[in-house]
Amino acid sequence: MSKLSKSFSLKGTGKKFAIGAMVAMLGAFATFLETEIANIDFGAFTELVVAVNCIVVNSIRNFVREIKS
Repeated sequence: MSKLSKSFSLKGTGKKFAIGAMVAMLGAFATFLETEIANIDFGAFTELVVAVNCIVVNSIRNFVREIKS
């Protein structure tokens, strides 16, 4: 079993590709959140949802920035 897992490990270019794909997907998700949350009516919870959305998007942005460096 350990031989199989070693053969499927990411090294070099594969690891860079996987990180790049993850960065792109997280960026797309953050963009989606920013555009869609503004269009939904949450009633009395709108301010809370907007605040949590800002925290989530900034966390994703900081995580992506750390991965790239």
